[in-house]
Amino acid sequence: MQRCNVEPYKGNQPYLFVSYSHKEEDKAIVYPILERMEQAGFRLWFDQGIEATSEWATVVCAHLKAASACLFCLSPNFANSGNCRDELYLAKNGAAKRVTLFLKSDFQMDPELELGLVRQQQIFLESYNNIEELIKYLKQDENLQICLDDNSQNQGLPSVRENSIHKELQGETLLSGKNCEHQKAIDSLMWQALESVDKRPPQNEKAISLLQQVDEIQKQNGIDDCYLPSMTLGGLGRAYMHLGCQIHGLSDLADIDFKSISKQQVVFLTRSYQYFNLALHKDKTMSNSLCMMSILQLFAGFTNDTLSNDDLLIWLKTEAPKDPDIPIVLGAYYEKNHLEKEMLYWYKIATQKNPSNPYAAAYRLGRYCVEHRTHGHDAMEVLLPFGERKDPEACYLIGCLYRYGIGVEKNRSKAKEFLRTAAKRGSKDAASDLKTFWF
Repeated sequence: MQRCNVEPYKGNQPYLFVSYSHKEEDKAIVYPILERMEQAGFRLWFDQGIEATSEWATVVCAHLKAASACLFCLSPNFANSGNCRDELYLAKNGAAKRVTLFLKSDFQMDPELELGLVRQQQIFLESYNNIEELIKYLKQDENLQICLDDNSQNQGLPSVRENSIHKELQGETLLSGKNCEHQKAIDSLMWQALESVDKRPPQNEKAISLLQQVDEIQKQNGIDDCYLPSMTLGGLGRAYMHLGCQIHGLSDLADIDFKSISKQQVVFLTRSYQYFNLALHKDKTMSNSLCMMSILQLFAGFTNDTLSNDDLLIWLKTEAPKDPDIPIVLGAYYEKNHLEKEMLYWYKIATQKNPSNPYAAAYRLGRYCVEHRTHGHDAMEVLLPFGERKDPEACYLIGCLYRYGIGVEKNRSKAKEFLRTAAKRGSKDAASDLKTFWF
């Protein structure tokens, strides 16, 4: 009997529940993937080590309900397993994000199982040349990223001794066919384009060339965008977004003067908007695509015949508890439209709910309050925890609040203290202000 060299996760962080058939042929495929996923930083829970007693169902049900995301490893054996199907149907009624990994796709699903997979992200093992490529794709899947350790998102993947999944699975051929080969080629080019625009400095010309190759493959083989998987569409959208804006942070994207960008950038952003829109039509759970499309629609003026700005804002607010990036988009939108009450609310939410980057919303709120000489108490409430950590931007803004008496009593001594700390830690604004500060 095979055993996976991964210990099921025990802790309070978001984790991924993995459902699979316990048939040996399925475990031979699933276990190597789980081992690589754990090495890549995923927190995984699966039912290894639970005795087949009356407690098994209780333990599995509790972990499934508490999971932040679920990965279902679909195969003929999965389809024939009552336990696997029960897990699939139970997850569908919960809040966890669901992803299906087809171990084999050349089998006939019954209507009940097919219905259970509706509105669920679907990926196919045969679309990847090796496990490293598969894990890289899974790490970029917006549905699964919440289950990654914070320090693993940008780490390199472990080395792969075998060159392909097929070799690791003893040469088993999972699928053949031209469409599969075209999809693999498109995905490979898409990832290379994303890597190119993410470099410092970005390799934009290389990315453009790679994306042109994607267009050529689609044109030569009659592959319309609507036939591409939602994750591929989202990836292409991000690549074109970076080319069009040259800025990566959601907070910075909200400040772009879209009226002054070049015609080529407009073309790139138009393609990006189209890809995000189509991706969301296929899978409404792709929150990163929702954030990016929202910026293009709410800030750049792109329009959608089926989704008004009001409907988009309702959608964003509905998804906000599930995605820590959405509140900052909402805060920036209300800042742009001078709706201070809503702006303050969403920036505070963004600061509290985004553990990976709580600073961005705090900075935006602080800069707005200093510039407009208003709501200093709210700004101080948000900035002070970062100022106590001697964050230079937070210290600079706190110094301004004390210097001008915005929401607090003027205090020259505290103003100079925070400005000096900020200047010592690299704040050019603080260094400039200190030169004009009357001592």
